[in-house]
Amino acid sequence: MNKPVALISSLVVVGLIVVVLHLAPGLDKSLVEIQIRNALHVLGFAAVAALTVRLTPGGTLTRAAVALLVPVSIGAASEFAQQVAGNAFDIEDLYRDAAGATLFLVAWLLWNAPANFGLGALGKFTLRSLAVLSFAAIFVPMVYWGGVVILARAQSPVIHDFSHSWSPYFVGSINATQRIEGDGPGAHVSVTLSRRPRSGVTLAVAARNWRDAEYLLFDAWISVEAPTTLSAHINDGQHMGRFRDSEAGSVVVSQVPAEYRVSIAQVISETQAPDDLGDIRQIVILGRDRTDGAVLHIDNIRIE
Repeated sequence: MNKPVALISSLVVVGLIVVVLHLAPGLDKSLVEIQIRNALHVLGFAAVAALTVRLTPGGTLTRAAVALLVPVSIGAASEFAQQVAGNAFDIEDLYRDAAGATLFLVAWLLWNAPANFGLGALGKFTLRSLAVLSFAAIFVPMVYWGGVVILARAQSPVIHDFSHSWSPYFVGSINATQRIEGDGPGAHVSVTLSRRPRSGVTLAVAARNWRDAEYLLFDAWISVEAPTTLSAHINDGQHMGRFRDSEAGSVVVSQVPAEYRVSIAQVISETQAPDDLGDIRQIVILGRDRTDGAVLHIDNIRIE
C-alpha cells in the first residue's frame, strides 16, 4: 500500500474512532475525570499528528503542515458531530487537540533540524534537548492527573481529608456553595446550605472498591444552634446523582464537632439500589432539615 492510500485509510479509521469516543459517555463524572479527559485530548491528537507525519509524503514543511491540519480537522469534525448529537461544541477541546498536535510537531521539527541544517554538536544537543522537552510536555497533564488519582486511591481507607492541592477537584455541591477551608491537616470542606430541596455536598471517590467496607465515617459540625439532620448517599458509576428519600444513612449534627458513622449495607438495602460496591464513585451528604445559610463543615471522610 502506498503512502497516500495508507494515510487516507488510516486517518478515516482514526477519525471514526475519535468521533465515536466523543459521542460515547465520557469521563465527566467528576472534575478529576474531566481533567483526565482533557489530558487525553492532548495525548490522543499528538498521536494522530505522529501517524500523519509518518504516512504523509513530501518534504519536512509539507508533512508538518498536513500533520497539523489533519488533527485539527478531525477534532473540529468530532465537535460538530457531538453538537449534532445534542452536546455542546467545546472550543477548548479543539484547542487541546491543536496543542497536542503542535507539541508533537515542534518536537519532530526540532529533532530533525540538525540533520536538515547541518548544525554542529552544540546546536544539535540544544535543539534535541528542546525536542525532548516538547515531547515530554505532551504527557505532563496525563501524568499529573493520573498521579492525583493514584495518590487519592492510596489514601484508602481515608476517602478525603481535604489536605491536598487537588482536593477541590473532588468536591461539588447541590443547591449550596462549597469551599475548602484551611490548609494541610486542618483543612476541611464547608458547605453553605440553602432552603431548597436537596442542599448539600457531593464528593467524587477515587478509592472505589468498598466490598470489604462496613461503615462510612466522617467528622461534621454545623454553624447553627438547632441540630440538623443529614442524610448520606452512596452511588456507584451507574447511579451518579441519585438521591433516594430514605431515612437510611441519616445522622443528626450539632455545633460540636463529632464523628458520625453510617452503615453502608443499610444505605444500600433500604434504598433498594443495585449498587456495585466495587465501583463506588460518589458520596452525597444532604441537609434534610436545615436553616437557610447554615454552614455545614465536613472532614476526614473514610471507610472501615
